[in-house]
Amino acid sequence: MATIINYSIKAEDLKGTVNEKGYINLTLEVKDEATEWGSNVIGYKSQTADQRKAKELKTFIGGGKVVWSNSEGVLIPAKK
Repeated sequence: MATIINYSIKAEDLKGTVNEKGYINLTLEVKDEATEWGSNVIGYKSQTADQRKAKELKTFIGGGKVVWSNSEGVLIPAKK
């Protein structure tokens, strides 16, 4: 399976998120439906197990869309 995603991140939202190893942990979700802007990928700062258990709100960092995939079932939004 291969998929190409075009994605934009708000750099200011990443400040202060570097972990002890020097990485920034992010989570991307590929949705089954596109938004009104043709986006079907959202990103947010990864949460710890404790944050997920406490149902803390996710910190949105950007969005994008799948532009190519060779896999069935991966939504590629129509160009507008």
